[in-house]
Amino acid sequence: MLAATWSNPLVWVLLAASAASAALGETSNAVLIISIVGASSLLEFSQTFRSTRAAERFRAQVATRASVLRDGRPREIPLQEIVPGDVVLLTAGSLVARRRPPAQLHRSGGCLVVSTVSHPAAGSAAAQQPAG
Repeated sequence: MLAATWSNPLVWVLLAASAASAALGETSNAVLIISIVGASSLLEFSQTFRSTRAAERFRAQVATRASVLRDGRPREIPLQEIVPGDVVLLTAGSLVARRRPPAQLHRSGGCLVVSTVSHPAAGSAAAQQPAG
């Protein structure tokens, strides 16, 4: 993160101005410019570091969870822990994310069942047959 601060072209212009000031004998101006650039870089690094940590904490607090029926009992689990065999419990207003690979929803015995759609491999005979 600290290196990203030095990639700013304005920082390089200010450092060049500082070097020019030093070469012309204006050491107080050169020191002042370098001090301002250094303080600005440290402040930017500090703010970026703190905001990144705050964003990570927020992301952890609002982690997507799902209500599932597992082993005959309803549970709240992180979305990443859903496995085949879990029954996802949906209520009015539930958000359903798009899955990769795509999923199909169908009714079975009064339940909504999710099954993944398999696509034939690009080189297989099924993929090479013309439609129609």
